[in-house]
Amino acid sequence: MAEDILRIARENLFDGIVVGRRGLSKLSTYFIGGVTHRLLEKCCLPIWLIRGEQWNKKFLVGLDLGEMGLRVVDYISFILSFHPEAEITFFHIFYPFSSKKSFEGSFSEALKELKHPEYQDFLTKANNLILENVLPEEKIRLVMKRGFLGPAAEIIKMAKKENYSNIVLGRRGRGGLTKFFLGSVSHKVTTYFEDRAVWLVI
Repeated sequence: MAEDILRIARENLFDGIVVGRRGLSKLSTYFIGGVTHRLLEKCCLPIWLIRGEQWNKKFLVGLDLGEMGLRVVDYISFILSFHPEAEITFFHIFYPFSSKKSFEGSFSEALKELKHPEYQDFLTKANNLILENVLPEEKIRLVMKRGFLGPAAEIIKMAKKENYSNIVLGRRGRGGLTKFFLGSVSHKVTTYFEDRAVWLVI
């Protein structure tokens, strides 16, 4: 069945695959030959893992710097540019001992405030992708903070505190399920939540 889903997705140039998350937190019993397991292992498209019954239009998008972070920005700004009521928060955790404690605003405002070359490069490219995908600026909030709990814990804390029913993350490790499920941020967030959707951008 997984192979059929992947074949149809490829043939029709779909932008993502939506699957249920039944048993996803019970790794020892569920991830042995299940459809979701095979999709996560083999899929080259974003996967939306759905669980829960209460939904809102709020999206929390975890960002790390680099190519995967840009891929997440490109995907979510393209998909949600068609959603007139979406509320999108891009969320980044500074290094624990960063001199910068927090920032909240737009990408263009962040470019004026964060002068480090790595941030300048990433924010410029990310802002260009948002503009190219015609995602209205009023839909977007960029939140950056220094975190000592680690990215996964900070994302979980933020999602619960501000009640995001949709969480979007990049899936690290193109080498298959093993890299994904060994301590990554995506793994921790995905297995923690029983009541909301997690989108994994490949």
